[in-house]
Amino acid sequence: MASPIGACGEGDLLLGMDIGTGSVKLALMGVDGTVFALEKRDHGLVVPREGWAEVPIEDIWRNVVEALRCLLASAPGCGARVRGVGVSCLCPGLTPMDSDGRALSNPIIYMDVRSLAQAAFVRSKISDEELFKTTRNQLMPGSTSVTSMLWFQKERPDIHERTAVYGHLNTFVGKRLTGNFGIDYSNASYTGLFETGGSKRWSEELIALFGVDPDKLPPAIPGWESLGGLSNADFIAAGLPAGIPVAMGGGDTACASFAVGIIEHNQVFESAGTSNVITVCSDQPVFDYRFMNRCHVVPDRWLYHGAMSSTGASVKWLRDEVYQDRSDDNFRKMAAAAASLDPAENCPVFLPYMAGERSPVWDPCARGVLFGLSLHTKREHISRSVFESVAFGNRQLLDIAEGMTGSPIESVLAIGGWSMVDDWNRIKADATGRTIVSLDLTEAAVVGAALLGGIAAGVFSSFTQAASRVEKKARKIFAPDRTTRPSYDKRYEIYRELYPSLKRLYPR
Repeated sequence: MASPIGACGEGDLLLGMDIGTGSVKLALMGVDGTVFALEKRDHGLVVPREGWAEVPIEDIWRNVVEALRCLLASAPGCGARVRGVGVSCLCPGLTPMDSDGRALSNPIIYMDVRSLAQAAFVRSKISDEELFKTTRNQLMPGSTSVTSMLWFQKERPDIHERTAVYGHLNTFVGKRLTGNFGIDYSNASYTGLFETGGSKRWSEELIALFGVDPDKLPPAIPGWESLGGLSNADFIAAGLPAGIPVAMGGGDTACASFAVGIIEHNQVFESAGTSNVITVCSDQPVFDYRFMNRCHVVPDRWLYHGAMSSTGASVKWLRDEVYQDRSDDNFRKMAAAAASLDPAENCPVFLPYMAGERSPVWDPCARGVLFGLSLHTKREHISRSVFESVAFGNRQLLDIAEGMTGSPIESVLAIGGWSMVDDWNRIKADATGRTIVSLDLTEAAVVGAALLGGIAAGVFSSFTQAASRVEKKARKIFAPDRTTRPSYDKRYEIYRELYPSLKRLYPR
């Protein structure tokens, strides 16, 4: 359903698109930063077998077209005033495409670990340390899309031979919209083939070393540049002007960073969704191996991401499998039950590594652990342990980020669907010892995409001007309760020690 935000006012408009893990969102935004209409369509995660994770590409495209039609129908005449389009997407989402841009498989996303053998092959060619020097990232199946490319080459040669381009989701969408292939720097940073901290180009050395066909890689271009003019018949028939620029766009968290105003050195925010990410902006390409690192969608800026893979997904598992109540309202009830318990109670400690883990352990074999069950453990204790685990993960990543920047992090801006759950914000503030500022900006990625469309169209004079147009109002502020710190410290130390104690058992 389109959000009843109101009429589209006057003047130029921008269209933002966000292709996420669980939904597609499109928004009409004024150049003053006002979101006039928003349309959302859900799609499911595709899990063909244990360890695999995909998104349904043709369902996604149908949802994009349907959402656009409904969006413009809710705002008659507004489509003709759109001056630029931008695309945000989950990252990575490795998609093999033929020369016409048809997807030959569902995109392989960051939760997927099918390419363990291909990761071992890469490590047989180059050490983790040497790979990090070029790509500025750890190697991990699914999260580093070269392993997925090599998986198609080895396990699905029929698809590999028909593939003209291996791209990410904005490559697919961009081709559909303009007829041109491309990938932006923020997405290319997660391929394992890109010189993220250096020349910002494909590494000829790594491409040759891994046996990747360079002709199957899309051109890497800045996310703020136009991939081409809009030529898609469905979009034009819906009411958008032909030929308007379509920005290459970027990864969802990078686009969200732009919208939130994280464009200067040492600025920090949290995005809380299916996965949970602590993001730090830097004006220098100096990175930590425990984080995911990428080019920003803003020139001469880089982003450090402390990315946990399945935090919101763990809460969904709790709702579906422990509470067995799939209503959306039950999420808040679970959080309230967890927050009602005294932090001094003897709750279990949970590791939210339900689909392998990225930051800070980088282990595709890791899995969830519920440690410390007793005959006195009740369902609400398990709830508490799951919600606390994300807070502990945030604390661990914020401590690392402080070491990277050399500056204390006393407060964190928070966006995303889960940042609206106040009881969870309270737990995060108390467990991390940092103030959590929940912003009244739930759809930052789609807004950031629209801003990039505006940059490509030339309607903004600078990135600073574009980011300043978005109102960043604090919805609620959660200061930490220092009296609870001893109780949290005790369980946090157990949380930190659990993975190292179990690491050797995971591969078995």
